[in-house]
Amino acid sequence: YLKRALSIDSKYASAWNSLGVLYANQNRYDEALKNYNEAIRLDPENIPAQFNKALSLENLKRNKAAIKVYLEILNRDARHLKSRYKLVGLYVQMGDFKKAAVQARKLEKLAPDDPQSLAAVSSAYLSMDLPDKALIRQEKIVELAPDDISARVTLGDIYSQLGRYSDAIRAYHSAYEKNPNDITLLRAIGEAHQSNADPNQALLYFKRAAEQEAADPQNQR
Repeated sequence: YLKRALSIDSKYASAWNSLGVLYANQNRYDEALKNYNEAIRLDPENIPAQFNKALSLENLKRNKAAIKVYLEILNRDARHLKSRYKLVGLYVQMGDFKKAAVQARKLEKLAPDDPQSLAAVSSAYLSMDLPDKALIRQEKIVELAPDDISARVTLGDIYSQLGRYSDAIRAYHSAYEKNPNDITLLRAIGEAHQSNADPNQALLYFKRAAEQEAADPQNQR
């Protein structure tokens, strides 16, 4: 009888959680929180409701409260990757780089081949002004997700930050080949050539960017 009652409660908890999601999708985060709290009251082990609660707390700029919930989730399930990389981002945002680094290392250990997790780690290291550490992760992301254009752009940015302009040019080029309508990539290639003491190539790409921009109907008045 007790197991059956708990099962019923658990089902009700899922319903409260779903209602909270509906409110959150309408940006009604305070009301969403009430429903998530009810779901958690009925089923304290309901991790989806806890995670959604933390997301709503973030949207309400209650970052310390959100961190507390994410840590509670990880106490129940240390392999909950979404909570882990959310923590990395929040700690970076709050300037607590030491804690961000701890969570980043744990995240990478748990999911060494997950591009999204590695992106959180890379971003954390960039925020900590450690581009050499970010580079190792960013290169792996591009290897694991070769169609991710933004990952290639970020890789180019890191190479530029490290003064490796030839590598940056290759990274930007590979992104441009996948998205030839992106004028900003042409400019990025031009700037990398300029930094690499190659003004002629820089001018060539700046001209191409200007021509492509002029030919874009959206830029016509």
